[in-house]
Amino acid sequence: MRLISAVDFFGVNFTPIWGGGFTNAMELAAIGRLILAGDVKRVLEIGVNMGETARALLEAFPQIESYMGVDITGEGPGSMHLSSLPEERAFADSEVGSLALHDPRFRVYMSFGGSGDYRPTTDYDLVFVDGNHSYDWVRRDTALAKTVNPGIIVWHDVDLCDVARAVDEEPEAVHVQGTRIAFVVLRDKAYAEKVMTGLAPDEAEDAGTRGADANLMDRLRAR
Repeated sequence: MRLISAVDFFGVNFTPIWGGGFTNAMELAAIGRLILAGDVKRVLEIGVNMGETARALLEAFPQIESYMGVDITGEGPGSMHLSSLPEERAFADSEVGSLALHDPRFRVYMSFGGSGDYRPTTDYDLVFVDGNHSYDWVRRDTALAKTVNPGIIVWHDVDLCDVARAVDEEPEAVHVQGTRIAFVVLRDKAYAEKVMTGLAPDEAEDAGTRGADANLMDRLRAR
């Protein structure tokens, strides 16, 4: 995967924020930048956990019309094959998506097999892959993501070796410098050009317009 600098991606420079297993403020801002550039209205998140990312994005972007979160149930036969890591099987059913359930645009799919059991019935504009972090499951979740005619696929935790190895097999994948986020733009050439042009800073923009990206990051950081 190739690297895109923070300046080229955001139009402003920033100091990376590290730490924590969830999506941090800069990573949320990166996803937000893609949502705006890609005119995203339908989101699928694989590995929604308690819904922290979903809540932040739904609150920040009223243009999102629907948001589906997918995750495993806490107990039961079938959940064990997804991961040998206890922390990836430890969520009780009542916790999955709980932080975003107040939003009527949000729905959650849970099963013992998680994304392995999920059969989408609609297309999505953006798919956020943040489920099981083993190489095989990142590849499976990426394959699942491609079945919903996405404009954009985003991966989290590309600092992990297995995730990076899986994403490296996507020749057009781009890693946003200073984050654990990578993405690829799909659909047709015109859409890809629209998204990438929307990401590129315009030298003709005035300081006030460029400041909008900083404001976006501030807004997301407050969530």
